[in-house]
Parts: sequence; structure tokens; C-alpha cells
Amino acid sequence: FRSPCLLSCDPPLFFLKPPSASLRPCKCSTMEQTVTFDEFYSIRILDPQKFKQSEKLAEDCNGFVEKVQQFSDIVKNISNAVGSEANKIEKEKMRAIGLRNKVNSESENRKKRVTELQLQLTEKQAELDRLQAQMDSLVKVESEQALMLDKLKNSEL
Repeated sequence: FRSPCLLSCDPPLFFLKPPSASLRPCKCSTMEQTVTFDEFYSIRILDPQKFKQSEKLAEDCNGFVEKVQQFSDIVKNISNAVGSEANKIEKEKMRAIGLRNKVNSESENRKKRVTELQLQLTEKQAELDRLQAQMDSLVKVESEQALMLDKLKNSEL
């Protein structure tokens, strides 16, 4: 039995033997091919062992692609989680900076308030000293006038 050549170097046969019959390779000037039948009577160019290896390789490739997709999904989820945490951290960082600025300004405000109060204290102390001097002066004048009145009363008697 001669197998038909796919490159048309032999005249094609229209009736092929069933898979139980062994097929001889078709020899062409460009390549050597073997045509066989599988268990479902489909024509195969690859020998059954290589066909099974290529099917296994295709399954392995599909499994690998699924694992890569799962890995990609996991990386995407982790990236989203890290991005979310980064946003939270950035928000807290800005809040902390705001609070630090508020504390710094509060410290400056307190220093300013202390300076203002010290100035008021100095002004009030100066006013107290002035009023004390005025009072001392008035007490002196009063005592002099009282003394003068006593002298006048004593001289009239």
C-alpha cells in the first residue's frame, strides 16, 4: 500500500487502508512524511507519540497561561491594595503635617500672647507706679494741709 503524498509527488490514492494497516512514508524530494490514522479514523501526519506529546504540551501551555493569568490577577489585587494603603498613608501624612503646623502656630500664638500679656503687665505696672506716686503726693499734701489746719487752729486759740 502506498500513501498519497501531500506534496503531489505520487498520484493520490482515494482509498486508504484502515488504521490497523501500517502505512509507509511517502518520500518526496523536499521532505519525508508519514500519514496515519488515529482511533477515530482521522488522518494524521504526525506519528501518534509526537501527536500525544504535542497535545500534552498544549495542555501544559494552557495550564501555564491560566497560572500566569491567576498570577496577574493576584499582582493586580496586591497592587490595588498597596495603592489603597498608599492613599491612606498619604492622607494621614497630610493630616499629621496639618496638625504639626497647627501645633507650631499654636506655640507661636502662645509666645505672642505671652509677649502681649507681658507688655500689658509692664503698662499696668507703670500705671500703678504713677498712681502710687500720685497717691503718695496727695497723702503728703493732705498731711501738710492737716498740719497747716492744726497750726491755724492753735494760733487762733
